[in-house]
Amino acid sequence: MGIYGGAVAVIALVGLIATKYLTSTKLQKMRKQLVETEREIRKIRGTLKMAVNSKAAAEIECREEEKRMAKTESQISKMDQELNRLKP
Repeated sequence: MGIYGGAVAVIALVGLIATKYLTSTKLQKMRKQLVETEREIRKIRGTLKMAVNSKAAAEIECREEEKRMAKTESQISKMDQELNRLKP
């Protein structure tokens, strides 16, 4: 059993080293993919933040435009009344 035991130990050791190598390679690939995914997430979050800010600015601008429009309509109404009053 001495030679067979030694051969089995060597084969087991080679299997262990191969398994460790394959595991390390797989972990490196997964870490690389994780870094790329995190980079993409940060990019998407930046885009989302810009979109949210643009939406908020557009909503503010829309409300201001509605106020200006209401004010203008009010002025037109007043001027129409004044014009009707001045007509003979």
